[in-house]
Amino acid sequence: MATLYVVRHGQASFEAADYDQLSPLGARQAELLGAWVTARGLAVNRTVVGPLKRHRQSYEAFLKGRGVAEPAPSVVDDGLEEYRAFEVLADCTPGLAASDERVAQLISEIAEGGESSRRARELLFQRVSGAWVDGEVVSPRGGTFVGFREMVDAAVVRMTTGATRGESVWAFTSGGVVAAAAGRTLGLTDRAVLELSWRIKNASFSAFTFNAAGRVTLSTLNETPHLTTDDVVTYR
Repeated sequence: MATLYVVRHGQASFEAADYDQLSPLGARQAELLGAWVTARGLAVNRTVVGPLKRHRQSYEAFLKGRGVAEPAPSVVDDGLEEYRAFEVLADCTPGLAASDERVAQLISEIAEGGESSRRARELLFQRVSGAWVDGEVVSPRGGTFVGFREMVDAAVVRMTTGATRGESVWAFTSGGVVAAAAGRTLGLTDRAVLELSWRIKNASFSAFTFNAAGRVTLSTLNETPHLTTDDVVTYR
């Protein structure tokens, strides 16, 4: 058997002009993972990195934590890209606001600012993305959740094909991809995969065992043994 470790990126720059970059805490989270891997003597035989900046930055911080001077060979796989949540929100929110009073209320709370605005943003995201996954609304730029899951399925096949016995493959990606990979092995519905993605912690890893015949099994999910204090555990 071989093992695929799928890592969610460290905390990104939530509510910043450019979300797609790690916050200082996000870099620290990924660095702690690298140090933990080295301390326990876990193998890193092959690495695969998603196409986004926060994926690459997490991988680089992971290497720093491991104390590796030269980057290990890595492959960039576009199939590890997150579903396009910002495009979905922009495409689908106006139509929902016109027909859903709750959505309109959340938009008003966000516009008012204050302490409740961040929670309102989270609830709006959940409502709009849920409507998109359920087929209530269509996002021309975000595609479909079915298409996203098919993309992740293909990436998992690529990462688990041709591995040698005992090999460890490490992939750096986003929470939606982690949830979709887990959902693939567990037979989860689209909505269950979406809701699972909201609970994947920054810099967590999920482990999948696989064999030469292509069978992939979930071993552990959303693990953060390297984040030992509450102040370094985040979901957003």
